[in-house]
Order: sequence, then structure tokens, then C-alpha cells
Amino acid sequence: MRFAREHDLLVSVRGGGHSAGGRAVCQGGLMIDLSPMTDVRVDPTRRTAIAQPGVKLGESDQAAQAFGLATTSGVASDTGIAGLTLGGGYGWLDGKYGLACGNLVSVEIVTADGRLVTASGVENPDLFWGVRGAGANFGVVMSFEFRLHSVGPVLAGLVLYPIDRGKETLRLFHEFSAACPDEVSTVGLLLSAPDGTPAVGIAACYTGPLDEGERILKPVRTLGSPIADLFAARSYTETPSLFDQNWLPGQFNYWENQPDAGAERDDDQGVARTRRGAARPRIASFICSSCTAPPAAFRPAIRHSRIASTTTTADHGRSGRTPPTPRGASAGPVNPGTR
Repeated sequence: MRFAREHDLLVSVRGGGHSAGGRAVCQGGLMIDLSPMTDVRVDPTRRTAIAQPGVKLGESDQAAQAFGLATTSGVASDTGIAGLTLGGGYGWLDGKYGLACGNLVSVEIVTADGRLVTASGVENPDLFWGVRGAGANFGVVMSFEFRLHSVGPVLAGLVLYPIDRGKETLRLFHEFSAACPDEVSTVGLLLSAPDGTPAVGIAACYTGPLDEGERILKPVRTLGSPIADLFAARSYTETPSLFDQNWLPGQFNYWENQPDAGAERDDDQGVARTRRGAARPRIASFICSSCTAPPAAFRPAIRHSRIASTTTTADHGRSGRTPPTPRGASAGPVNPGTR
């Protein structure tokens, strides 16, 4: 950091390297690559874990689950815990245990003037407030200390319905997400069935007694005849790998983010999204319709659980083809150095 200041260099920081937005790589500046720093230390007595910034959530989950513990850490095992936490960090446990940044106990961080300091609720509390979800521009975090929770087997998976039932499925998804207990985290998807046909899916993870999970998740699994029902009792470490085929390193992805404020009614949005799902340009493309529901205590003030609709077209950069540029978006794949 001192070298960058002395030479007036633009600085970017690479942690796990999962950023699809290209934030890990700056042009004409200095990239600080922390990806080789992958140590994780778990204290089962205090129920905490200290992880270096190059750790990916699959690695941190494995380390914590060796003691029957876990914390909120994203939905795909290739995700770096550093960028995830500094940006907020939703995941399969956030309904019950909160965002990744909410489970942060302390950090060791190199500030912009080159000092290594500790930030926590007691020490440098203003800096600690900033790094919990406000992004990475407060310094370079060298270690994260997380609060862990007891997590045993979960009921998790995905149910797929035909795309012509997309409107009803998305309506069910949003209604279910708004009312489900905090033990459930959900994601809505428009993607391809195993045979390549367009489909709409509801993914969920229930953390609690498995027989109770079967009862709670039954409504999302019984909307007519599903193409596939992949829900099962699983170890928690297996859950983040369910969608790893969509996050393979080395892909040149094209992303489009669309807030939910466009349509006047939920049905309008359901119809529009179903049409987009049917018209996806590639089998590998998918649309993430939503994220998990907020904890029950906050729902009276929040009409819906949705955050954004994200369309990802995978691998188009390999063939040199660039999809059309939608209004308000930039053309071309993200910087290939990000994955």
C-alpha cells in the first residue's frame, strides 16, 4: 500500500477471484493478489473461525463443518469469502443467521496509509462498521474472524417446472419466500432442465429438523408435476456445490442486472420473466429471479423479498461472440482476469 501511495497507483485487490464485475482487476494500476492466502483456523470452543482473504466458501465450510459448525457464506462453493463479506454476503443460512457481514467479529486490515490495524465492535468501531457490507475501499483485509453456528444436515435442493408454468411458479416463489420461516432461504431461477429445455426452478435450503423441513417445503414441490425434484437431506457442505456447474472458473460471462421496479404488477413481471427465460440465448444461460426472504421481524416493512433479476450468458467469450447490448448496459465480456 505504501508503494502504491508513493507512486500514485490505482489499486485493486483480488481475493477468491469470483467477481463477475471485474473489481479484482484494475487497468493501468497495481493488483494485490491475495488468492494464495487460504488458511482457515476454527475454534470450536468459541465457535469462531479466522480465514485469510484468499479462502473460498467451499474451503471455509469444510473446515467449520468438521466441528458441526457453519456461517453464512454464499450459494456457490467457488465464491471468495472476502468479496462476499465486504459486499454484505447473502447465502443459504442468512434467513436464520443473517448476512455474512453480520457474522463478522473482527478483521485485520491494512489501511490506505499502510498501517495494519484490528477493527471490531470495540477496536476501531467506525472502520469495522464500514467494512461490514460497504465494500472494499476502506483498506485491504488480511484476515476475517467469523461467528459460527451449529449446523447439521439440511434439506436442500431444486425443483424444476416447465417454462409454460413460469408465471404460476414465480408467483408461488415470491409468496412462499415472503411467508416462510427464517430457517428457509430461497432462490428463484429460470434455467435449463437436464435435457436442455427451458424451465423455471425454485431452490431452497431448510436448516432445522428434517421432517419439519419436508412439511414446510412441500408447497414449492407440489405445483403440478415437476420436471425434476432434487430436494434431499444433505450435509451442509454439499449445498453450495449444487450450482457449481454455473460458476466454472474461466468463463467469459455477460451479465445484465435489472431491478424489479419495471412492471406495475407481479403478474406482469412473471410473464415478462417467463418470456425472457424461454428466449435465453444459450443452454448455459440462466436468470436468477430473486434472493432469500428477509427475517420475519423485518417483513412488515418489506413488501417483497426480491432484490434483482440477473441474466448470465456463460462462455460466449470463448467463441468471440458478443451478445447484443441491452439499454443501460455495457457490451462485451467482463475482464477475463476476474475468474
